[in-house]
Amino acid sequence: MQTKNVNYLKQRLHNLWTTTEEKENKKINLSDKNHEKLISLKNKHRGERCFIVGSSPSLKQLDLSLLNDEITFTVNRGYKLSENGFYNFNYHVLQDTNLYNQEGIKEEIPYNKYENIFLYAGVKPPIEYNNIIFFDYMKMINYTNITFQKNLTQILPEGYTVIFTALEFAYWLGFNEIYIIGVDLDYKNTKGYIYAETPQEVQRQKNSIMNAKRMMNSIAVAADFLNKSDISVYNASPCGCLDCIPRFNYEEIFNA
Repeated sequence: MQTKNVNYLKQRLHNLWTTTEEKENKKINLSDKNHEKLISLKNKHRGERCFIVGSSPSLKQLDLSLLNDEITFTVNRGYKLSENGFYNFNYHVLQDTNLYNQEGIKEEIPYNKYENIFLYAGVKPPIEYNNIIFFDYMKMINYTNITFQKNLTQILPEGYTVIFTALEFAYWLGFNEIYIIGVDLDYKNTKGYIYAETPQEVQRQKNSIMNAKRMMNSIAVAADFLNKSDISVYNASPCGCLDCIPRFNYEEIFNA
């Protein structure tokens, strides 16, 4: 009974934080066709490896061209990594409505470059793209009790970072080896992004200092679930504070 009451409260809070525009977009985007596209991707990459690429400055220390023959996930404005020799984009994950609607990503993102773009259903792309797959996620949750969502046709819990959502998609697609790079969570020694920041991103970095522990916790929860599912998760960044998962030397991945 207590769990039922907690879930009910979470749903009420989620509804309060969801705008009327988002609700209308969801009615359109979370269609039967969208559901079928999402189901069709289940275990598409069973037994393969992938890279989840963040946007921290540590990426400048890595040869990103090595990823051009790998399966990758970028997030937020990660398409700008093409400026650093990385151009083989497979999957992109974006869930922040402000980032999408107010910071130019809506018009800026190269939609046709990606195999699939996983986009929060509360937003509306400028035109219809067949490679966009929408998902819903819970905006308000108890951050001390984060759960990993195995079924992406259901509402995803917000893990305080899009990397958490990317890990859920990596699980859904069947990868059994996941490398994370460019997720430093170090706001003292490696401030900023690998690309030029917008004023909003500069402000968001300041907020992230307070949220770093929550972001770390959500990634740790995801890694724990994945490890128990016989899926290996490694941090292949050369520096940073993401110490809740084992480290792996980036160059050695490609020399094996």
